[in-house]
Amino acid sequence: MQFRELISELSKTAVDVNCFTSHDAFLEYAGHVSKVELRVFKNGWSRAGPTLCWEIYGPNKLLPEHHPEQDYAAILSDISFKIQNL
Repeated sequence: MQFRELISELSKTAVDVNCFTSHDAFLEYAGHVSKVELRVFKNGWSRAGPTLCWEIYGPNKLLPEHHPEQDYAAILSDISFKIQNL
């Protein structure tokens, strides 16, 4: 799985969380640093902060030593599992 595929799947996940559960999900992408962040709030948004949060960096030609390629399929699987078990 490539980083852009992960972003697409996380977008679908965030929409599904917001449409089909009592939880709130927020997805942010920062292209200048090749980072995607998913935050999930159990039972809705709260000032206390997210229940679950992931910051995932994609490959970055300017900073390859800081953000090596990761197993995005495994990361997505972990995210899906944790959301399903909220």
